[in-house]
Formats: sequence, C-alpha cells, structure tokens
Amino acid sequence: MVSLANVKAFLRITDTDSTRDSLISLLIPIVYAEMIEECNYKFISPEYDIESSAIYFDAAPAYKIIIDDGGFSAMGYPVGGNIIVSGSRLNDGILTITGQSDSYLQTTEAIVDELQTTVTYQVRIDLCNFPRPLELIASRMIGYQLSNSNSAGITSISLGNYSETRGGSSISRGGYPNELLNSLRPWKMQRTGRGTIQWHMNENRTCWPNGPTSSEGLH
Repeated sequence: MVSLANVKAFLRITDTDSTRDSLISLLIPIVYAEMIEECNYKFISPEYDIESSAIYFDAAPAYKIIIDDGGFSAMGYPVGGNIIVSGSRLNDGILTITGQSDSYLQTTEAIVDELQTTVTYQVRIDLCNFPRPLELIASRMIGYQLSNSNSAGITSISLGNYSETRGGSSISRGGYPNELLNSLRPWKMQRTGRGTIQWHMNENRTCWPNGPTSSEGLH
C-alpha cells in the first residue's frame, strides 16, 4: 500500500505538517479496501496463501496473527508487505506485516482478540500485490476524504498546495468523481450476469474485454 510519506508527497502536504498524519494512516487501508470492492479484484499473489482452522488473533501486547503449529516462514511473506485476511469473524481486511516468526505475523493495523472455536472455522491469509499506479489513485481518494469528510457529494478538493475541481454531475459511488473511479478501469473485473470480464487498456487508451465477451459492449 502507499506509505504515509508518499500520500503527503502526492497531495503536496509538507513534511512538517503532521496534523493529518493519524487520519491519513487510518484512511490508507480503507481506500485500498474500497478499490478492491470497486475493481472486484483482490490483487493477491498466487501461491502465497495459507488457510487453517488453527489461526487465531491476539491483540496484546502486540497485534499478532498466530498459528501455533507454524507455517508462516514457508510462505516468505516480506516485512512491510500487505496481506488480506478472510474467513475470520472479526479481523477480515488488509493488514501490514511489521514482524514475523514461523508461528506469528505482527501487524501495524489494530486487530481484536479472536479464537477459533470449531474445526469448520477456516481463516485464509493471502499476500497482496498492489500495482504501483494505485498509489496515486489511493492518494487522490484520501485527498477527497480529507477535504470533504462531511460532504456526501464531492465537487472539489483544496488541500495545501493541491486543488482539484469536478462538476457536480460527475460524482459517483462513495462521493468520488467518476473520473477518479474510471482510473481504476485497467484493473477492474466487470460483473456480468454469467461471471466477470477484465478490462485492459492499449497504448491508445482504448478499452476492450479480455476473456468472455459481454453484451454491455465497449465504452
């Protein structure tokens, strides 16, 4: 995921201005979760997943995902990398690894205590592979949140030396401009009646579906 420092650089917030640092850090995993939902795609790395009924979560003294029998070392998860947790009761989401051993992963983001109670309880952990261009898109989404946290329909942003304006008619889901959400199109898995199709862009910025054809036509 994009770092706090890079968000501030993209939004032209000076390094010495720390008044929004906590909020930006809180928003980073939130906007990435929104991008995953918008794209209908999790950006996971194949073969870097582990699933077990023995995974549980411990919030003290540090935020840890634990598997007593071990197995994390074999996955080769990098410190600083991002993982997606699914199948838990209380801790699904995107987390950042800050430390690890064979039996635990320590995370930056807060988790809550959670123990598995049945053999059918299966927690899955996948390593994320977010493309670098998403850093700018995520930063712009964070910028809109910072400038318009009390507005249901965002038409402009003014944050430090950074400003951007959009017409009211262009506002789309979640208060983000259509233009901003459309910038995610190269990674979108479009929902259709019989599955999904992925859109790609060629050098002329023309979109076409990859895989099954869609009755939607091209846009």
